[in-house]
Amino acid sequence: MRSPSFVALLAGLIALVGACAGPSFETGGGAGGMAPAGGAGAGATHGGAGGSGGTGGKSGEAGGTAGRGGSAGAAAGAGRGGTGTAGAATGGGELGGEAGAGVAGSSGDCACAPGQYCRAGDCLDCSDLSQLELGTPEPILDHPDRPLRFPRPGDANGSLFFTLGSDSGGELWYEPSIDMPPGAPLGTGTTLGRSGLFYFDDPDATGMNALFDEKDEGGRRSLRAARFFQGALTMIEDAPLPLTPGSYDDYSVALAPQTGRFYWMSTRAGARALYTGLLGKTEAQSIEVRFGSGSCLLSVDAPWVSGSGSLLVVAAPSLAADCQVLDGGATDLYATPLNASTGQPVAPAIALSGVNVSTDLTSETDAAFSSDLCTLYFTSDGGSATGFDYRLFRASRR
Repeated sequence: MRSPSFVALLAGLIALVGACAGPSFETGGGAGGMAPAGGAGAGATHGGAGGSGGTGGKSGEAGGTAGRGGSAGAAAGAGRGGTGTAGAATGGGELGGEAGAGVAGSSGDCACAPGQYCRAGDCLDCSDLSQLELGTPEPILDHPDRPLRFPRPGDANGSLFFTLGSDSGGELWYEPSIDMPPGAPLGTGTTLGRSGLFYFDDPDATGMNALFDEKDEGGRRSLRAARFFQGALTMIEDAPLPLTPGSYDDYSVALAPQTGRFYWMSTRAGARALYTGLLGKTEAQSIEVRFGSGSCLLSVDAPWVSGSGSLLVVAAPSLAADCQVLDGGATDLYATPLNASTGQPVAPAIALSGVNVSTDLTSETDAAFSSDLCTLYFTSDGGSATGFDYRLFRASRR
């Protein structure tokens, strides 16, 4: 049943806006623990040296996968970056981490405030989403034998929710600081599969502040609402209208709190499609996201929406401008501007070329911007050239 506190919370948020306009860690027995990638080097006149790779898991039957070498630090001038240090495999893994390749330092000399990024010597506000250029992606977390999916901003700066495993048996995890593991699972492990937790702020601590999808015994995926507080999920119940479960799959939900509009994947009309709808309303409208000149219809998945409802980011098969499928249908990341009132796109999507790798069957998916909109989190499987399972990455605005 619907939660009155959830509806009241979102109504309050909408009214308010209208008025105002690190080291490795272990998951327990069995496989070794997840290991973060090496950190970025400190910025310097000629680019800092890359950080050391993370170590593998230290317990269990199989050794953990060692972290990858860090990227070089951004330079204050136009100098070249240094080289990352290879990680050590301490958990019985076959190989140590790869050395991080040096990345050229960015030009310009910026001392930007929080919520800003540097471009050509100027500090620009991350809240301006009209230009989306991203720097070199940095791997931040992996697992030796299970995929990591759906990185989503947490309740504090630097915190992160993610899904360990696939939607058929996934576990929700919370990382208080992505640079200082360990994190912890959210739940007892008795569910058949939870995935894609989306957190939104509840400044008065009065109601629900988390949405995720959960698989039932029949294999159907439904959306659930909950309260996240002090590292735990409580008050779990069916999501409100138009997300209330039915005889179809609903999953991969996102919310624009300033408009009370949801975006999610559903099979309610038969085939999988992207939908949008307003909190408390029964109507759900499908969304078509187009690419190139507008003639290419994208088969989208894993939506994320900005808090204002003005930008949608999705994953979809890589396409050329003439709509021809590239890279064997592996997915890329796309962004499209939205009409915040209707929830519909107002222009064709653009490919996020700074993070997409359209070769070697490499898939990027599950993108979400940080709460300050300065960093993009996403997952990538490395494709046939690297062969790793889905890992978590981040890329900064530039």
